[in-house]
Amino acid sequence: MALTDERGLQTAGRLSLGQRLRYRQLCQGLPRVRTGGVLVERDVPVRMSDGTMLLTDHWAPAGQHLDKPVLLTRTPYGRDGFGAEARLFAERGHHVVVQSCRGHFGSGGSFDPFFTEADDGLDCVAWLEEQPWFTGRIHTYGFSYVGLTQWALTRDTPASVEAMVIGISARSFLRSIIHHRGGFGMETAVVWNLLLDSMEDTLLRQAGRQLRGRRGVPRGADEIPPTRAVETATGSDSPFFQDWLAHGGEDPWWQPVDFASDPATVPPLVLVAGWYDLFGHSQVEDFIALAAAGRPVRLVAGPWTHISQGISPVAVQESLRQLAEVEAAHAAPPVRIKPIGSSRWLTLPTWPPAGRAHTYHLHPGGALRDDAPADASHAGYRYDPADPTPMVGGRSLNPWSAGRKRQRERERRADVLCWTSEPLAGDTLVAGEVVADVVLSSSNPTVDLFVRLCEVDGRGRSWNIADGYARAVDDGAAERGVMGSPRHHEVRLGATAALVRRGHRLRLQVSSGAHPLHLRNSGNADGVRDFSRLVPSDQTVHLGPSGTSVVVPMADHPV
Repeated sequence: MALTDERGLQTAGRLSLGQRLRYRQLCQGLPRVRTGGVLVERDVPVRMSDGTMLLTDHWAPAGQHLDKPVLLTRTPYGRDGFGAEARLFAERGHHVVVQSCRGHFGSGGSFDPFFTEADDGLDCVAWLEEQPWFTGRIHTYGFSYVGLTQWALTRDTPASVEAMVIGISARSFLRSIIHHRGGFGMETAVVWNLLLDSMEDTLLRQAGRQLRGRRGVPRGADEIPPTRAVETATGSDSPFFQDWLAHGGEDPWWQPVDFASDPATVPPLVLVAGWYDLFGHSQVEDFIALAAAGRPVRLVAGPWTHISQGISPVAVQESLRQLAEVEAAHAAPPVRIKPIGSSRWLTLPTWPPAGRAHTYHLHPGGALRDDAPADASHAGYRYDPADPTPMVGGRSLNPWSAGRKRQRERERRADVLCWTSEPLAGDTLVAGEVVADVVLSSSNPTVDLFVRLCEVDGRGRSWNIADGYARAVDDGAAERGVMGSPRHHEVRLGATAALVRRGHRLRLQVSSGAHPLHLRNSGNADGVRDFSRLVPSDQTVHLGPSGTSVVVPMADHPV
């Protein structure tokens, strides 16, 4: 029989092997604690306002601890998966509440991403505030979708919620990953549906399905029409995926779940971001907006993808600092970063760091130089949606394709143009937002632009640093098949920090696709939903005194 205390809590059983290994990883570098044990009450049904019951686990330190904040996590990914963190925080005197979102791991209702999280989160907080062990203060914690369940609370933040730690997430999933800058995040949608479809399986079945997904995700993302993508990849369709495709980024349908809330409602928080994470660009934008509004916010960023193991220990340490003292945690420098290619952490007083904006100009013959060409010229390529330009690394949810990848496959293609600098004279910290001004004319009034900054090492190998996407629309174009006039298009490559070594070179790629990270542009007036034809287009990149250029931020910080 399980041991219980006077509160009806059971002594916490042993963690699974995976969670024990995770617990040890999270504890590295933390002071050891003396604890009288950890207790847990599992599968507590918590009633939402509409009567739906959501199952909730309550972890507690042995003995009465009513002076420390409660830690709250609301997740669709399973309560047991948070066991290592729950035990770690409970051992340090905190009550920990882990709730399963609707439709997952025993919770009632059906999962409709984003749309119920604000109301359910507020209902959970109201229930928490009524518990006899409630300490009066709540901190929230979590990554990815669990970050969104925290942002959802900021629509009407309860007074008891005093701080948040949000990792690899963003205020607006719509603008950051689903309908990002006019396109559609096909790979993200397919991979996430594969994850949701398999996460309640046994570990063995999960592993098998994920291995099959390595082949299934590309097959699904390549489907024409795109509405068949999830069914092809997973074997079953997804109602919310169909909704995402049907409703464009400007559709009012999204308004209730676009949590780009008033900064005044956001409590003190720490944002933990990855340079190669799909949310990385938006998360840094969130930091800049909140800091400009005077909110207590810190940014911690490293060379991580969405699933990098190094994120969790950093986030746990940041959460422990806030749990100990919110004001003291935010008295430290607001920015801490680990650049790509560096083993050092840097602390900064602001983002972006002080430095100079170095402008490179694109020259005929593939040279990337400080000076602008004296004469006008151009370079061109043909984009064919029947053979879409592949992504090859970058900010992706897909564990098999995300992150820092060698660019040989992309750069050999005729539909990818490259310009390369001279070797750098010294070690250079590229830190800030890279912005390209692409002067383009196209035979199609709707064309995608994908621009990537790379580092070319001493052996001539090219590796991606940062990239940006935009769907460019020329409303004045007369008809398809007729080359339009040159137009300036700003492509923001998002925030990055990378240490580029002396003797290495910078390279800029320009193309019209990064499939399936960004769904291929069909070439029709609606390149996301109309795949009745696949229409190739000819692109011309204009060079010259006022031609295409890229601004690369170079920080003054010693490296």
